[in-house]
Amino acid sequence: MTKRMRNKILRLALTVVSLIWVVNIVGFDEIVNTLIKSNYVFAILALLLFQLSLFIRTFRWKLLLTDDEDSPDFLTLLKLNYIGSFFDVFLLSGFGGDIVRVVESREQLKQKSLSDHTSVIIMDRYSGFLALFSIAVLAIPFAIGIIPTQMLIWTALFAVAGLLSPILIVSGLGNRLIARLADKFPRLSSASAFVGNISEIARTKLLKSWLTSLVFHFVIILTHFTLNLSIGANIDLIAFTIFTPIVAMTLLMPSIQGLGLRESTYAFLFAQVGAPEALGASLGLLIFGVKVFTGLLGGAVYLVYSLTKDQSQSA
Repeated sequence: MTKRMRNKILRLALTVVSLIWVVNIVGFDEIVNTLIKSNYVFAILALLLFQLSLFIRTFRWKLLLTDDEDSPDFLTLLKLNYIGSFFDVFLLSGFGGDIVRVVESREQLKQKSLSDHTSVIIMDRYSGFLALFSIAVLAIPFAIGIIPTQMLIWTALFAVAGLLSPILIVSGLGNRLIARLADKFPRLSSASAFVGNISEIARTKLLKSWLTSLVFHFVIILTHFTLNLSIGANIDLIAFTIFTPIVAMTLLMPSIQGLGLRESTYAFLFAQVGAPEALGASLGLLIFGVKVFTGLLGGAVYLVYSLTKDQSQSA
């Protein structure tokens, strides 16, 4: 059995186990009833907010790319983000879209290496996590009395640890460490150059990317909060500034588009604030539905993009 096949089996197993746990604990009928009674006005508003987040994410990507005249324009990058969302959903992976973004942006800006474009996408993701950690740290004082104290303490520890990581990247300490290891283990030489690219991007553009990510993730938090209103949960907005980073970290585990993990995590988090687990699981499914709808839009963009690209190449 190949490593790729083992990864697929692991993702499938975690997804199935998580979904079975949710259904057993919460109850399938309760989840269905909650979804049926959802307020569709709030659901549509959340869908629009998620589309806004893609525009902000595109702006962040544009900031991280080169400032040369040959840099892809905003509309092209927006198309690639939508196409990436399609592959995220229908390749059943949260990172399939990133591969598409790397390859397609490489075609648009050929003077930069594949490693350069990969570094940009990684920095794009990394600045997003830094923003989530920042929002969580800022929100913790306001979440006292809303979120259990033990959860706030663990969130603070992880968030602060994450916020200290730029010291290794911006200072070049991480790069020097990898370079020393590469001297002993030649196979790490390519990794050393790769980390060097990330350090260079971080020194020049991390602050702007982080600021943009703060706006991006606030819109994502608003999206989740609005979906929470659509199912009548009415949990305080400040709770989602803590919930969203926790869910984001959970989704780093292998799964099929976070399905099962997202629902079980939200069911657990809702229970911590005294809300029914069925509402949490339903919220997870609605978030997945928003992603699927956006992926379908991305599929339409991909179809038009491919036809236009074929015509331009044949001309």
